[in-house]
Amino acid sequence: MAKHRHKSSRAAKAQKPLIRQCVWCKKVLKTGDYLTEGKAAFCSPTCLTEWKTRQSIVKRELDGQNRSSLFEQRLKAHGLVGVMPAAPGVTEGSAPAVTAPEAPPAAHPVQEKPLPDRREIIRGMTVAEFLDGRTDEEIEKLAEQFTARRARPWLNAYNIALAALAIILVVIIFATFRKKERYYAIALENKHKIETLKKKVESLVATTVPVDTAGLLISFPSDGQVQNGRTVNVRGSVQDSMALTLIVNNSIRAQRRVPGGPFEFYDVSLNGGDNNLAVKGVDADNKVYSRSVRVSVPEKAAGARRNINYDGDQAYVPNQYPDNLNYSRGNPNKKQIALTFDGGSHVGEAQNILDTLKSRGIKATFFITGEFAERHVGLLRQIIADGHVLGNHSWDHPHLTSYASDATQTTLPGVTREFLQEELRKTSRLFEELGLPATHLWRAPYGEQNRALNAWAEEAGYKHIGWTQGTSWRTNLDTNDWVEHPGEAGFFYPDEVVRKILSFGKGTPYGLNGGIVLMHIGTLRKDFPFYQKIGALIDTLKASGYRFVTVPEMMANE
Repeated sequence: MAKHRHKSSRAAKAQKPLIRQCVWCKKVLKTGDYLTEGKAAFCSPTCLTEWKTRQSIVKRELDGQNRSSLFEQRLKAHGLVGVMPAAPGVTEGSAPAVTAPEAPPAAHPVQEKPLPDRREIIRGMTVAEFLDGRTDEEIEKLAEQFTARRARPWLNAYNIALAALAIILVVIIFATFRKKERYYAIALENKHKIETLKKKVESLVATTVPVDTAGLLISFPSDGQVQNGRTVNVRGSVQDSMALTLIVNNSIRAQRRVPGGPFEFYDVSLNGGDNNLAVKGVDADNKVYSRSVRVSVPEKAAGARRNINYDGDQAYVPNQYPDNLNYSRGNPNKKQIALTFDGGSHVGEAQNILDTLKSRGIKATFFITGEFAERHVGLLRQIIADGHVLGNHSWDHPHLTSYASDATQTTLPGVTREFLQEELRKTSRLFEELGLPATHLWRAPYGEQNRALNAWAEEAGYKHIGWTQGTSWRTNLDTNDWVEHPGEAGFFYPDEVVRKILSFGKGTPYGLNGGIVLMHIGTLRKDFPFYQKIGALIDTLKASGYRFVTVPEMMANE
């Protein structure tokens, strides 16, 4: 039968079902895209050819044209089964009868060939020969057998791996639950211990402990003192070695162990209004000592340490010395820079800073308070030995103006000519007693200065040295290295400070010329300290052609 496309066959003109399948492979056919043979539909010429082959085999079976099985034919081909001789007699037709010749006698007995293995016979067949003469049921059984025999060995390994993974997961889940149960048990045990300790503490608190007030004294501040500023140094003495705790407004601020004699807590923060300062001590015999004083801070002076809008303009202090007696910038036409360091409370980074400066041959200017000098005489001697310049930073770092509360430089009540001059002279006398050569340069604590204060200082022979300032933090040379924590107002990462200094004056004819940089030799900042960037900053500025000088050298080069 001829092959026809669906659209050209006569059967296509008749009504067709909505869904048709390939007669051979049972594939669902798309409408208008298949072949037909009579009423049968096919998805491809291959399926049509195979179906025709199958039909011809079936027809030969029905017509008796291929009655002997394929297996017997294969045996005959191998000479394993003898062919039966023709019957004696005459064949039909007009030709004379022919008798079959007799076989000659065998000279030797014929040895039977061994029957070859059935698999060797089948191995030489094609698929069509192998399936020829079998019914559909036999073909289906053979297909099932071949499928079972062809089970791939990697499937077994895959299943084994899955089973092993499942076992591992079960073990992990079981161990996790056991571990969680153990954690719960530990948590409950710790909770019980905490509750027990809490009860013990409550019982101890409820117990009255005798307190000695004679063996511990607070010499400063005095009881009822009015403090102009939000920080104070607490000084006193103890008669024996003991562990001291400073408590401000019922909050623990500091703890330390001191030998018998004087003690001091530095930069203690206060609130506006009344503040209760208590110092408690415990000696080796667990004897308790206690002293307390009340200190009042005017609300006007009780704001943040520096109430500054760091993103906006600050109170602008000009760089011209004659206007307000504040020397804060050198000659803008000379590529020179002065590094300055203040020291009043902490000494943590001092040695690292001195090592960095010495390794690069840099001389700087250090402004030190008298109290700091008393505590760190050895450090000051090293500063002088390394060739640095020593300046005056007052005696005990007091607040002089209202800048901390209102960002204006208004002189505070109680800050007089005599008060300021004594702060400076007392520190200078200590420098002389220690044999430390010091200049008559000073820097106001917290940068709180104005023309009146600077004039009083000049009357006593001291010239005020500020730092280069603009209209905001980003346009001045204050590093803000004293601000402790990220996120706190005024905190800047060291890389930010370095970028600010390197870009100072960009776009102007002067740039960083004559700049005076403010830093500190010790702060409370634990993370991201700025002193670690000083070396890189110096190297970069040197490479840009800047020369580092002390403040007296800068003033002499005017």
